Amino acid sequence: MERIPVSVLLASDGKTCAQITHILKILGNGSMQEGLQNFYAYAEGRGLLQDRLQGAAGMLCASITLYFILNSWKMKQSLDNKEHSLQTAIKESSQIDETNVDAQDFSKQ
Repeated sequence: MERIPVSVLLASDGKTCAQITHILKILGNGSMQEGLQNFYAYAEGRGLLQDRLQGAAGMLCASITLYFILNSWKMKQSLDNKEHSLQTAIKESSQIDETNVDAQDFSKQ
């Protein structure tokens, strides 16, 4: 029997019932019922593949989004820690300047 691609059956060019029956017979090696089962199995497998690809793409997008959210959160935490350290260092240096006044400086006045 001749082999034809399933895409011939899917093409929407106004096939007659006889043409569709003939294509199903070819797909089923002479049996329309087997041809319909083969076509269904093909379509189901193709649908599962598309679903898996869409699911993988969705997971990839979600992972990338989560990565950027976590990365920005870590950057903010790092900046907050650096700002806190800087403020603490400024406070300590201003306290040191105020407490390290020489007694000799007052005696000169």
